[in-house]
Amino acid sequence: MITSPDLDSFVCCALCSQIIPPLPSNTTFRRIREYRPFRTRYYTHRDILEIGADIQQQQHEKKEAEIQERIKKMKAELWSQAEVYKEDAVDKALKEAAANHSALVRDLKQKLGEELREEVRKAKAEMKKYMEDEQKREVEAAEQRMAHRLQCALMECAQEKMQAVAEARKQEREAALKEAARQHRCS
Repeated sequence: MITSPDLDSFVCCALCSQIIPPLPSNTTFRRIREYRPFRTRYYTHRDILEIGADIQQQQHEKKEAEIQERIKKMKAELWSQAEVYKEDAVDKALKEAAANHSALVRDLKQKLGEELREEVRKAKAEMKKYMEDEQKREVEAAEQRMAHRLQCALMECAQEKMQAVAEARKQEREAALKEAARQHRCS
């Protein structure tokens, strides 16, 4: 330190040329020593408590910020995982639905094919039965026509036979009458 010419104040250094006031007197020091410990202790203790509370608050805020940051990161990570899981679940559900749909369609096609074959078989059986019934009716109708023709032919034959018998009897009568008339004439 450099002393100033008035010896009451000092100059700090040649560079800054700042004036430092003189030291307090001994009585001032004594008064400071008598009073200062209590006041200093009070302010120091209070300041320490405030500084400690501030430091604790800062640490708490810092930890809270770190926790919030971690929570944000975890949320983002969980959301991305959830999106991946959701996409996987949707893909899986779509594949499962497509497989179920194709199985259902296959089963329906098979069932409808079987029903169609059954209906075709029934239709064929019904058609065959109808054809057989129709054929039986035609055969019966033909037999009835044949029987009717045969009966008509037999009736015609019987009528012709009766006419022939009547004609023969008539001729025999005439021949018998002629013979009787001739015998009657001859006798």
